[in-house]
Amino acid sequence: MQNQVQLLLFTDKDGKQRLVKVTAGADGKATITPTVDISVGNVTAKATDAAGNTSDASDPKVATDTTAPAKPVVNTDLLGKRKHY
Repeated sequence: MQNQVQLLLFTDKDGKQRLVKVTAGADGKATITPTVDISVGNVTAKATDAAGNTSDASDPKVATDTTAPAKPVVNTDLLGKRKHY
């Protein structure tokens, strides 16, 4: 199943459903790439198979905000009003 891409639907702590892309690596571990923002905080996962059996939750991992804030804009009408000392 190496490099096989699946879409995964999960429910976050606020009850919102999120769609993520999952890719299995050569080591058999899955890499999950969110298609929407995930709330900052602990993230766990459960797996449900086609028969409806659901696993226990995974150990939590902390999701952190890695997005830099927007570049600030300085609006001023002081152009040409500099005081010379």
